[in-house]
Amino acid sequence: VDLSANMLALAQAEACRQGADDRIVFETADAEALPYPEGDFDMVICHAMLHHLADPSAALGEMVRVLRPGGRLLVKDIARPPAWAIPLYVALLGGAVGYNREEKAIYEESLRAAYTPGEIRELVRGFPFMPGARVRSCFVIHFTIEYEKN
Repeated sequence: VDLSANMLALAQAEACRQGADDRIVFETADAEALPYPEGDFDMVICHAMLHHLADPSAALGEMVRVLRPGGRLLVKDIARPPAWAIPLYVALLGGAVGYNREEKAIYEESLRAAYTPGEIRELVRGFPFMPGARVRSCFVIHFTIEYEKN
């Protein structure tokens, strides 16, 4: 799911390229109000989205709500580096993947909007609906939230 038609089109094209388009359904939906019944999914994966949301706690609550007991949640997002390092990340990492000027500007905005792993730990710690959730730093520029629903 995504609210962006452009992101859904890109995902659909990649699924076709990988030969998986017959096994994936792409739908326009709001992560903060998922249109699915409680306990409908075995797994929920959220990639590079939390930093775009006005209320990440609402989205996390929805992701947990639609998980069945024993279901798993995996969230991966970029981690905000120190302010002084952001221009270096944009130049080095954005340059390494071939971002143009506009893409580098978007990447810089995302880095500035991102959470630190510590901020995410504090956010998750305050959720009674995610007991035992683990927040981990990974690959220096990302973090994950891993949770198995009881």
